[in-house]
Amino acid sequence: MSNSMGIASLFVVSSLVFSPLVSASESQTFVARNAARQAQLEKSQQQAATKAQDLRTRQKLVKQQPDQTAEKG
Repeated sequence: MSNSMGIASLFVVSSLVFSPLVSASESQTFVARNAARQAQLEKSQQQAATKAQDLRTRQKLVKQQPDQTAEKG
């Protein structure tokens, strides 16, 4: 019984000791991955905004074309 308690205690203590070390090494990877995802998100949002602006510009041009042809005729 005391052997089982000793093993369990050793496991708990080692988990507490090594947990911050593992978390610290993972956190840098986590931060880098999140930064890359954020950069990709911003790039995608910028591309979507540019496409939307181009679409609005084209729609305005299409709406203006029939008006110009009607004025000529």
